[in-house]
Amino acid sequence: MKSENIFLSGDWGTTRFRLRLVQADTLLVQAERQTDEGIAAVYADWQRQGADPAGRLAFYRRILASHIRDLERGNGRPLGGVPVVLSGMASSSLGMAELPYLSVPFAATNLIVSRFAEDSDFPNPLLVISGARTATDVMRGEETQLAGCLADEPPVGRRLFVLPGTHAKHAVVQKGQVTDFRTFMTGEIFSLLTKHSVLAVSVQPNADFETYRAAFLQGVQDGYCNPLLNALFRVRTRQLFGECPPPENHHYLSGLLVGAELAAVRPGDFDAITLLADGIQRQVYEAAFRTLFDAPPTVRSADEALLRGQKEIWNAFKGSEAWHQ
Repeated sequence: MKSENIFLSGDWGTTRFRLRLVQADTLLVQAERQTDEGIAAVYADWQRQGADPAGRLAFYRRILASHIRDLERGNGRPLGGVPVVLSGMASSSLGMAELPYLSVPFAATNLIVSRFAEDSDFPNPLLVISGARTATDVMRGEETQLAGCLADEPPVGRRLFVLPGTHAKHAVVQKGQVTDFRTFMTGEIFSLLTKHSVLAVSVQPNADFETYRAAFLQGVQDGYCNPLLNALFRVRTRQLFGECPPPENHHYLSGLLVGAELAAVRPGDFDAITLLADGIQRQVYEAAFRTLFDAPPTVRSADEALLRGQKEIWNAFKGSEAWHQ
């Protein structure tokens, strides 16, 4: 396989790191590595080692190079010269190089990208994708997913893209341009409540969504229709009064938060709504949409959108003058 037909897809989040070897034409993942070595942990290590600004990029690239070598060993092929396309927090104030945010409105396929040339210690050209901002909000990573989703769709109408996660995003796209977005701390609040609040004794984490689907959907309706700060205490009283066991309450609480998030959605304001999600997030959000709204959203894979977005950005950039500098 020629090197120009493959690239390394990096997704460097705050708490997680993922690197994949991808066949560009099919987006088939050839090899993958995931660790807990997120940007926050790497930044803390850099701080402990003196936080030398001059050596910051090299420090992060050494971490990245070690993961590339692991992929080489596991895949049985040299990867020197293969481009790395990196999304997420790598471009943040905690990352390898802080890049400016791109302000709305912007074309999702015309993002801020910086190229870092290969050298003897890091023989891979590196593209780092920056995030985006509004007057009151920011995103890093989701802009690449939007680029991938919009690359093969006609730029028509007013559309809403819902991207679940620790910090869920609702992005408005008009005629191919991202014009606004909002962040909902749904995933983080769920984690905090189940681990560090009075509600922690009333829930028991479990992944059996189908068994407790009814409880989740009841939570969705309650969170959508009622003030959240009041509705949350029902998690406590439902368990206290013996109305439901903690595993069921876990899904009820999840539904409350998803329902409260989706209360901000007004389907009549949009020509189409797309849910970008995979796995359990796809299951729960699709079920919530079907419960609350007459028309279900179009559903696309967030993971595929990320790979497609990185491919489109790489293809556009490698044809530019900046690629050859």
